[in-house]
Amino acid sequence: MLFREETASKLMNMKKLFSYFIFLIIVFAFSVSMVSAKEIVAPTILEIGEKISNEGSNQFYAKGLTESDTDILIYINGTFIDYADVNIENTGTDNFYYENDLESETFEVMIIARNKKTYTLSPPTSQRYSLPLLPAPTIVFPVDKEIVIDSSINVLGLSRTNSIVEIYIDSKYSGETKFLTHESGTANFAYYEGNILKPGSHSLYLIARDTLDRESKISDIVYFKIEHPMPAPTLFEPVVNSDTNHYKPFIVGLAKNDSLIKVFVDDEYDGELLVKNHESGTANFAYIPQRDLSRGEHVFCATATDYKNKESKLSNNTEYTIRQPIILEAVQEKNEDIVSEAIESSVKEEEAPIVLSEDNIIEDNQDIEMGRDENEIGELSPEAVVENGSLNEDNKKQSKINLDLIIFLAFLLGIIVWIIWVNKELIKEKKETKEPPEN
Repeated sequence: MLFREETASKLMNMKKLFSYFIFLIIVFAFSVSMVSAKEIVAPTILEIGEKISNEGSNQFYAKGLTESDTDILIYINGTFIDYADVNIENTGTDNFYYENDLESETFEVMIIARNKKTYTLSPPTSQRYSLPLLPAPTIVFPVDKEIVIDSSINVLGLSRTNSIVEIYIDSKYSGETKFLTHESGTANFAYYEGNILKPGSHSLYLIARDTLDRESKISDIVYFKIEHPMPAPTLFEPVVNSDTNHYKPFIVGLAKNDSLIKVFVDDEYDGELLVKNHESGTANFAYIPQRDLSRGEHVFCATATDYKNKESKLSNNTEYTIRQPIILEAVQEKNEDIVSEAIESSVKEEEAPIVLSEDNIIEDNQDIEMGRDENEIGELSPEAVVENGSLNEDNKKQSKINLDLIIFLAFLLGIIVWIIWVNKELIKEKKETKEPPEN
């Protein structure tokens, strides 16, 4: 009996000892977990910087390292903003990354790690950050000491993305570009200065401004010179006279003295000539194309270049059409018809050779003299066109020449008809003289 009681007492003691042992293990494990929770290491900030954004906003980013199984809490200037993205590396240490819009150029970033199971927080890690200065734009055109042949200027340059560029000419605000963005971080721009600039020296510099309304320093100052372009020549209607033909008309116009005229036919360079200076400062010129023009419509234009090799813009266009000489063909066909009809009529009615009296003979000298007078009227040399200085009068003379030519041809036709009529009358008279008189 005593043996059983002793055995039971020993078993009870062993159960108590085992319970105490389990309790100690639990307490130890809890203590270890508590110590582990309290000892979460603060995260490490590797880098804070500005991020290039194409959405038109200034942004910053923060990246670093933290213990496994932790979340990262981001505070800006002491205010909780958001959680960072944590990338699990399975190495006992994970990395985190965070980005957001900037609201000021100087701020403080504070980062805290939190255990995902116990929600225990680590000590904070903080770092103050200031945005770098906004870089000044770069002027690509005009370059320093550039000579601009125009009354205005086209400014080309480069600027940081998410910025606006202000243009200053002669230290005065002239205008600004639109908002510039580019994924590379550097955007190019072109700005046309519409104001007319006086000839002479001018200065140019630029200033950039971002979305936080920060201004950059001024860019390098560029000095350039404005020269107004060479005046373009003025072309008039092409002229055709005895010194040329319809396939090579005179291209005539006015230009400034000391001008080299470059002529373009149907938008292709054809040739050039130097004008003969005139005391008025404006010279006339006449140019003959180097090649025969084909039938159809053609367009002439020209430019003027001075001794500085400064070329003007294109002149006005003049149109010129080459057609079949309709009037001459019509007159020729009409003459052939009249002559053929006259010959047929003469063959039918004529019984004897045609005899003309001396009074009815038209001398060849008279025809030749008349033709020479008409040709002399029709001659217009390019020198005459230039010296007269009035191209409208030359066009009127050309029209008068064409009218005189038509009148002359009509006069010849009248003579031919008159000769045929005279021949008929002579034949009729001969017949009457041969018949015996009636008794």
